[in-house]
Amino acid sequence: MIKKNFLKRLVLLALCVFTAASVFAVPASALDVMQEKYSAPFPQDVRVTWYRLKVLESIKKENDKLTLNVKAGSRAYKLYLSFPKEGGFRLYSDDTGFHNPESYNKLSYTEQGDSLKISSVGDTSVLLRKKGSDWALDIYNKQKLVYRVTNKQLSIGIDGDNKIAKTRFEGSIGSKETLTGLGERFDSVVRNGTQCLLWNLDVLAHINTEGEKDTDYSYTNIPLLHSTNGYSVFFNSSYAIKADIGKADSKRYTMDNYGKTMDFFFWTGSAAERLEGYCELTGYNILPPKWAFSYWAGNSAVYWAKASGGAYLTELEKMVKGYNEIGTPVQSMFVEGVIYKDNKVHSLLKKYGINVIAWHDSGYYNEPTDAFPGYSSSQLPIVNPRYNTVLTGITARYYDFTHPLVMEALEYSFGKYLDYGTKGAMIDFADAIPYDSVFYNGKTGDEMHNLYSYYYQKAFKELYEKHHGNDYILFARAGFAGSQSLMGKFLGDNPCTFYGLKESLNAGIGLSLSGFSVWGSDMGG
Repeated sequence: MIKKNFLKRLVLLALCVFTAASVFAVPASALDVMQEKYSAPFPQDVRVTWYRLKVLESIKKENDKLTLNVKAGSRAYKLYLSFPKEGGFRLYSDDTGFHNPESYNKLSYTEQGDSLKISSVGDTSVLLRKKGSDWALDIYNKQKLVYRVTNKQLSIGIDGDNKIAKTRFEGSIGSKETLTGLGERFDSVVRNGTQCLLWNLDVLAHINTEGEKDTDYSYTNIPLLHSTNGYSVFFNSSYAIKADIGKADSKRYTMDNYGKTMDFFFWTGSAAERLEGYCELTGYNILPPKWAFSYWAGNSAVYWAKASGGAYLTELEKMVKGYNEIGTPVQSMFVEGVIYKDNKVHSLLKKYGINVIAWHDSGYYNEPTDAFPGYSSSQLPIVNPRYNTVLTGITARYYDFTHPLVMEALEYSFGKYLDYGTKGAMIDFADAIPYDSVFYNGKTGDEMHNLYSYYYQKAFKELYEKHHGNDYILFARAGFAGSQSLMGKFLGDNPCTFYGLKESLNAGIGLSLSGFSVWGSDMGG
């Protein structure tokens, strides 16, 4: 009941304010800065020939899934329809995405002339309609038809090597229908008439440039789309997705997936019920400790390096005393940079009952063999190949958070500072993994680029839990579907202007519609 009431309030808040949103665009110069300085490379776009899953040749009924044997051109292809324990239904191929349900419910089949009704636990049911080789899926909530998926809406893209390189989902948009979602969107909460690239990027230049923007970019992209017609669809893919939501054609949306994944979850019902179904699948938001909601202070690494002539201990104490004098005691101090590694900082702030909040990223800046003497480079928990990462120009390599040795590496690099008393951190970056990199789990960068933030945040969550139990706060900039269950979210480098305020509201509401209820902005800071 608490979950449902919370989700209802969340959706009501979003519906009350989404009308303030509108569309902006990024000049080519800002896009060049993003691509060349901050987040190169963009995803690799492969030329393909599209084939619709047009012909239904046969079906196979089983207890927990219905198999649809279809053809795309001359290629045989299988689709499966199941009803997950978490609610709604799943339509998927042999190439599935990251999230999987705990189990599937038993299906009930009812013949209705040439059609077949598939239902299970809950109010959602599907009617498979067949006419010759054509087919369609009518999606119902109770007795109400809320959406229809036809054989013209699902396609595979075949590359020059005769392999599936892309997949596509197309949908219709009604004249009175409003679409929302897709994660942290800076241009507009309402997605009608917009285009975005669901590929995590450092969008500093993008969100600090006012003016018309043809495509919206973001730190956190979630392929979850909500319709006021009573359905939500989650494209369960970690590849880049180009989403045109009624921009090219106001009556149609298109989601082009830059990989072979064909995997969708559908939910029906109220907006709160649909969001709850998504959270049941991907995870509910974390609840930070009570002290994390008290007043914070702090500043950047540059500030601590220069304030009081670099005497940061003097500056810290002056800041704390100043807040106490005006009746605003500080509970947490954000000390970006390296000063959290100084135990004197922790001793000083503990004297005032203040928690130390640090800054972390996913780059490994030491010699890779420091933590693992005697290991060869191929045995280390580091992403291959090397990639020049952050803005400082330091050549770093990224931790491979799928590697079994990564927790040992994190303990080596950060453990003693958590023992000093570090009680939280900004978990920054994680949006520049190159598409041609290779991970321990066998996946390449094109599939791991967005998903990397999830593994990164999960590892740091486990590290902090090892040292502090549940008494800590972490907040990340990048994100993936399910990241809401790992840590809080901050909106990035929005400008402290009214334009930036509008962007922050759009982004925060969009995140809320994508399962993130714990988020904050630098606005006013």
